[in-house]
Amino acid sequence: LNQLLGAVPAPPPNTAQPSETLTGVTQTLDSPAGNNTSAAPPSSTSPTTIATIVGVALGLGLVGPGTVITIMTIFFGPYLRRKLLQCGLKRVANFLVPDLEGDVELINVKVAQIETFLAAQQLPRLRDVTPEMSEADVTID
Repeated sequence: LNQLLGAVPAPPPNTAQPSETLTGVTQTLDSPAGNNTSAAPPSSTSPTTIATIVGVALGLGLVGPGTVITIMTIFFGPYLRRKLLQCGLKRVANFLVPDLEGDVELINVKVAQIETFLAAQQLPRLRDVTPEMSEADVTID
């Protein structure tokens, strides 16, 4: 770590002077070359780096598809609806890109059907159908 930061550590007071430094491991004059196993070389990936990579991958996996579908819906709505309907995904197509023109036409057809039904069910105008009777025609027993 000190070598990465650019600082050279001071040698301990009662040890021999280092002869050379190989990737962060100091060899003394007393030890033969290649037999120094006191420190392992630094690893290339640390747990925080792996966690960062996994976090970024999960973030892109969750946010990426939604972003792509939103952009496609906004800019390529009719094309996206047509392709979804070709794939047989009618509910997804209705959810993402609703067919407003078809809905208005359907409403107009339903209104016309309701008007026709009400015209057929229309009652005749109310007329006064009270019988005309005089008082002499009524007898009480």
